[in-house]
Amino acid sequence: MRQCRWTFQMVIGVTVLTATHASAQSLPGPRFDRTPLSIPASVKVPQRAVTPMDLLTLRDPKGLSISPDGKYVAFVVGQASYEKNAYKTAMYVVATRPGAVPKNLGSAGMPHWDEIHQWIPEPPQWSPDSRSITYRMRRGEERTWQVWMWRLKSRMPEQLTHVHEDVESYEWIPGKEQIFFSVSKRTDPSETKELTEASILYDGNFRPWESVPIAEAILRARITPKEYWICDLRKGSERKASLTEIARFEPVPGLVERKSPSTKGTNDDRSVEEGKTSPDGKYALFLYSIRNQNGWARRLFLEYGKTGERVDLTPGAFFIDQYWWGQDGKTVYYSESNGDGHSLRLMAGSSADGSSRAIFVSPSSDYFSEFSMDRSSEHIVCLRERNTSPPEIVLIDRASECMRVLVNLNPEFGGFTLSPASRMEGINSFGDAWFAYLVKPVDYTPGKKYPLIVTTYRCGDYFLRGASGDESPIQGYAAQGFAALCFDVGRTKGVTPGDFRTKLLDWSSPTASIEMAVRQLIQSGLVDPERVGITGFSHGEEIVGYAVTHSLVFHAAVGAAGYDPSFFYIGGNLWQKMFERWGLGGWPEGAAKERWQEISLSLRADRVTVPILENASDSEYISYLPRVIALRELGKPVELRIYPGERHVRNQPKHKHEIYVRSLDWFRFWLNGDEDVSPEKAEQVNRWKKMREQDKRTQSLNVPAGQ
Repeated sequence: MRQCRWTFQMVIGVTVLTATHASAQSLPGPRFDRTPLSIPASVKVPQRAVTPMDLLTLRDPKGLSISPDGKYVAFVVGQASYEKNAYKTAMYVVATRPGAVPKNLGSAGMPHWDEIHQWIPEPPQWSPDSRSITYRMRRGEERTWQVWMWRLKSRMPEQLTHVHEDVESYEWIPGKEQIFFSVSKRTDPSETKELTEASILYDGNFRPWESVPIAEAILRARITPKEYWICDLRKGSERKASLTEIARFEPVPGLVERKSPSTKGTNDDRSVEEGKTSPDGKYALFLYSIRNQNGWARRLFLEYGKTGERVDLTPGAFFIDQYWWGQDGKTVYYSESNGDGHSLRLMAGSSADGSSRAIFVSPSSDYFSEFSMDRSSEHIVCLRERNTSPPEIVLIDRASECMRVLVNLNPEFGGFTLSPASRMEGINSFGDAWFAYLVKPVDYTPGKKYPLIVTTYRCGDYFLRGASGDESPIQGYAAQGFAALCFDVGRTKGVTPGDFRTKLLDWSSPTASIEMAVRQLIQSGLVDPERVGITGFSHGEEIVGYAVTHSLVFHAAVGAAGYDPSFFYIGGNLWQKMFERWGLGGWPEGAAKERWQEISLSLRADRVTVPILENASDSEYISYLPRVIALRELGKPVELRIYPGERHVRNQPKHKHEIYVRSLDWFRFWLNGDEDVSPEKAEQVNRWKKMREQDKRTQSLNVPAGQ
């Protein structure tokens, strides 16, 4: 289950389209528990409030696929194990007939981590005859990524590919018992040795700000070379693909050279990301991103093989999630989001005339995602979730329009008391639309005023688990007597290169929207205006950082970022070009000095009036130091927690649970004055009490604060 429901992430403010690279998956991370997880048929749980541990140990769907004949569904499930600080997985198969019981086929191997350590779902693939399930799997740290197969008659998987390097992607070749797969070469130890035996010329083409050795940083930045292979299941053999086969079966032939339609005579910044050839080879379908004055979007275009003509298939779309070809080679299926927090829609496009139509739209406020269709296109299997219930696997019959649950992945949740969410919407002072979801305390009493915690960046009709980054236990807040406002920033805005004032809206506009929403809740009598907290992750941290330096609405924060001039120097070429686009190019002490002071938390530390708890991965903590030290020097309450062995997304179970619990403790202490008396938290409480006393002394000395 993804907490950021789109496949792009804001990595400290830069939109990065994520892809599953074998090299990224080889990086250190949480442990892997080889024991397959299990899904109980039913569980009797006494009615009680949900806890951070309940949220941590949810069973998360990580890929599903219906068989071509529509009789079975294969799906992968993952689950955190707190005790082992590890993750378990399992491959399941369930028949689509009523009453069928899911069968556990054993572990599905290690999680599929991307380069920022998100677990990216990868659907199992069915053989054309619907008798076998294949999946790209790595069975341990010492192993490589290979394609494995489960036959329906046997629960024991067999390894299909045996190359020495990592299999990065694969697909069945139509009409044959063969698999076409790409291999991503791992770094040769001799390359590392060579890099460490001589000096290295600094060129800025890596990430200097990451806390990794220079040789590792350079190797990470290199493009991983690929090879293409054919696995023949009938012969039991593997060989390198010929140039003809590569040209025929490579999913993205000539990708770099492709240009999307309507690029001439515009200032659009367009880039083609990936593509898929139709089963009959007559068409190619390409996914591309576009950035212009209207914002950012992700769309599809068709290319006709004979003429090379290109047609925009989704000209008005905001975000395309999945896409695939139908068996007839004439129909394109894709799921589309409007960026409004509501469910994805399943669409069908025609390669004949480029028209599109909706074939499934959520009939309620339920959220649907991860679609898969059988060969006849009569049955759809997908995930369904709600604000108060995690994803479950459902089957949709298009002819009868009937829907039923195939698998309840988390039956324990039937015994938990969860607070419902209500949607809020508005137009802020900049004319921008916003939306959010309000979760009242579990024991809500009308007329009573409650403390409020605002989560930032993304939300929607899906299960409100932990907001972006999965670090804010929303229902955990509600269980502890807090109201939670899950706020979404909406669509990404367009920025003319060098236009800093427009770029500033990325932070000032959400802050205005949040202030507007909080004022409404205060006026309604629900929220105590002296007990409002705010928290964020990634781009959400940037919003928090701007809010606590430009607003007096908030009284405590978890996660507050702000771009600092020091990052201009250590960000490397990528960031320096980005800053130039934002109107922050050149020497930070020069023409852009005043602009830096608008967004730098360290330069505006004297305006911070709230205690701030920072959570940082050890690969990123260096960029946190300017603001943390600035606040500390001014006697402001601030605490920096550094999590070892983590990338941008903290994914180790013990770290995730610690962040959940400490965030709760932080808000309870600073908003409610609650001091945990348990012995294991005595040191933490004493440290925070000293901060509070220091803050009082600092304010009494008239250190500049506020605006």
